[in-house]
Amino acid sequence: MDETFQVYFSHNVSLKKDFSDTYISIEPTSSGWNDFIFKTHSSFQVFINNELVFEDKILVAVQVNNDSDDPIEYVGLGNIENNIFYSEVVSTNRLFFSLLPSIGAYRNLIKTLGTDLASKVLKAINDLVYLKDNPKLITWMQEILSSDVFSKSFMRNSEPFFAFHNAENLIKGLEFEEFGNLSNNLNLSFKLDGYVNNHSIDLKFSSDGLIPKRINILIGENGTGKSQALNHFVRASLQQRNYANSLIDHHTESGRPMISRLLAIGTPGETNNTYPKDSIKNSKLNYRRLILTRNSRPGVSRTIGESLVQLVRVDESIREQDRWGIFLRSIDKAIPLSLIRIKLKNKFDGLDYISLDNLGRNLNEERQLELWSNINSGAEPMMQFGENVYPMSSGQLSFFKFALLACLNIENGSFVLLDEPETHLHPSLISDFVSLLDTILEQTGSYALIATHSPYFVREVAREQVHVFKRLNGNEIQIVNPRLKTFGANIGDISYFVFDEDEGNALHQLVVNKVKRLELSYTEVKEKYQSELSTEMLHLLKESLGN
Repeated sequence: MDETFQVYFSHNVSLKKDFSDTYISIEPTSSGWNDFIFKTHSSFQVFINNELVFEDKILVAVQVNNDSDDPIEYVGLGNIENNIFYSEVVSTNRLFFSLLPSIGAYRNLIKTLGTDLASKVLKAINDLVYLKDNPKLITWMQEILSSDVFSKSFMRNSEPFFAFHNAENLIKGLEFEEFGNLSNNLNLSFKLDGYVNNHSIDLKFSSDGLIPKRINILIGENGTGKSQALNHFVRASLQQRNYANSLIDHHTESGRPMISRLLAIGTPGETNNTYPKDSIKNSKLNYRRLILTRNSRPGVSRTIGESLVQLVRVDESIREQDRWGIFLRSIDKAIPLSLIRIKLKNKFDGLDYISLDNLGRNLNEERQLELWSNINSGAEPMMQFGENVYPMSSGQLSFFKFALLACLNIENGSFVLLDEPETHLHPSLISDFVSLLDTILEQTGSYALIATHSPYFVREVAREQVHVFKRLNGNEIQIVNPRLKTFGANIGDISYFVFDEDEGNALHQLVVNKVKRLELSYTEVKEKYQSELSTEMLHLLKESLGN
């Protein structure tokens, strides 16, 4: 296609009668919201032969003193009064510049229009990601990047900030989308309630290497502040008052963390107590607080069945991987995909249940719509063994609901926060859960931060990713990395290092005290009780008795 787009700004839709048949229409939103007086939030529509082919949100700034000798000044499109601004702007004109609000918006544009046509659209609207490496525009780009409207509005929120720095290769084609661009080294500083000292955690991540380093673990006894640390991470990411400089990326020039989206996930009690609400008007970060719960819990806005249909129908991808495919691949890491069944309202091709992997787009459109509308939204997924179906265990259901919520909401460059995900999980399932989580993170270029009591999580990551909360002198908390090499380590060894079991094992101390009162030697205890006491317990007794 050899389209040449004309760009029109208009507050009045009726004025479009004068438009050419191939054009882009940009209009400011009517929300009234501004970023430090700048009203850049707008919407745009792309027309080819008078047919609407694409529409989305956009940030737009316009030059207001083109004929003046004063320094160039830009304001938001919404700052211009209706009666003085209605104009056609050709693609080569520098009277304005724009930015799509997220990396997903760039991906959607390219997926819908193709790389060539999308590039023509981006060029026509003077998109900053498209233009920023053009050597002929260096002076103009320097002027833009130093403008107040760019720093205070375009870069105010995290998603456009992430998109500006990371969408460039994506414009070349969906297959060129990059991962691993979010912050790899973060420092979280905070002060826990009830303790006298300040606290600091260095969170280090990596998407490369043999050992996965996409997950950091916070672990310690109850009351040592792990959940508070997650709360501080959220508030610092949101740049809330008194938290603005609490989360720093020392590897970026400004220190600002490179985070596209923040997902805070937990069971109902932990979620409400740990994370701040996500009903924040005009938040600086796309933050979502998600609750893992069963269908039967009252007040749930969307059931598992409804969420499944939403996920399978959504036409979105991340680096050429659709969200439904990411979900299936991650689930298969923890639960055999071929065994999962979804309950139907009525028989479909003679079946009462449909296999999860047959729920996708593998029928003609009419039959597919019939199947999706036939999903029993109130039923939980089941497992089929032979001819019979059985309910999932609480652990399997947690896997399923977590993967479903994560794949519906995650984006390239997300941070996923989890508070005590071991709830309802047998220790033997934790390794499977970590594998499921890491698969989602790997396929979306994202990282996770987990607060837990379980040493089984610790053995899944390298010690650099483990942060142990220890109480000192009753009124101080120390946060340290373990001396032990944790990846694949023995659970008993991890518990010893993390929880100081030599000091905190009350039952062990009771046994030692009784042995001393009875004046028994270690040899006597071993001969009489070695069939009942573990090797570790005998070793601790020997050390305590000194004989």
